[in-house]
Amino acid sequence: SYVQAEVAYREALAIRKRLAAANAYRYEPDVAVTQNNLGNMYSGLNAYDRAEAAYLEALEIYQRLVLDNPQRYNVYLANVLKNIGYLHQALLRQSFDWAYRSSGMEYTRQAEAALSFYSTDIPLVKSYGDSIAELIAYFEKVTEEALQVQAQVNQVLPLEEQVETETGPAQKAGKQVEVVSFLEKVWQQYPQNEIIISRLSNACGGLSWHQLFNRRFAEAEQAARQGLDLAPSQEWINTNLALSLLFQGKYEEAEVLYLGFKDKPYGDSTYSKAFLEDLNALEEAGITHPDVGKVRALLNG
Repeated sequence: SYVQAEVAYREALAIRKRLAAANAYRYEPDVAVTQNNLGNMYSGLNAYDRAEAAYLEALEIYQRLVLDNPQRYNVYLANVLKNIGYLHQALLRQSFDWAYRSSGMEYTRQAEAALSFYSTDIPLVKSYGDSIAELIAYFEKVTEEALQVQAQVNQVLPLEEQVETETGPAQKAGKQVEVVSFLEKVWQQYPQNEIIISRLSNACGGLSWHQLFNRRFAEAEQAARQGLDLAPSQEWINTNLALSLLFQGKYEEAEVLYLGFKDKPYGDSTYSKAFLEDLNALEEAGITHPDVGKVRALLNG
């Protein structure tokens, strides 16, 4: 458990600090490694204040060590600077304090400089370098709007979890309506934001699926069309649109979709397999239609 891990790290740290007091050259590197590991653990627990305190102690040690032996310690210095960069990314996303963008970028640039001491042919150096490059790209591109949108998206996550925990189809559909309604309000605030458009489109596709099991086929069609209007690239929603048309008796319209998509790739297989799996799932729930047999023949043909 995390509690046991923290106790173990703290005990190891206390021992290594005592040893370092007597022989800094031999044991200070061990203290720095332990502090960095503590920082990683606290970051994973979202205990950001503790994480930063641990990282900064490690950083102070490595900044001294690298003066005497840059070949050995620059990689450790780069690692802890990178970790502080990730920490400030998390703090930026949590607090929306723009100062963390500047500080995060500064630490990450320092990590890049420390790592430039080595050849990128070294696997560990390449791995760290890739992470540092991703962080730099994030800090360069992130906008205040993106942070505000992410904050709104975070608010809808508990609702999405409630959809999954509901047991009845009507209850699932009802909760999904709430998800869509919430995201629609965010979309009205940020009508050009691609993250919200994609999120809302997917939510509409999910609502369409739940309305099928709720036997509200017209509403399922409406939700599917809304999702596709928002983001035509979300082609998977056509699977629900086809079903909603089929169960309303609009076979000809459904057939156009089945024929158009059945041989297209979908995940590791084709849309035909997805179509058939959806029909099976609905039939298991007692939902069928006289034209289902025709669709199966078409998809298997």
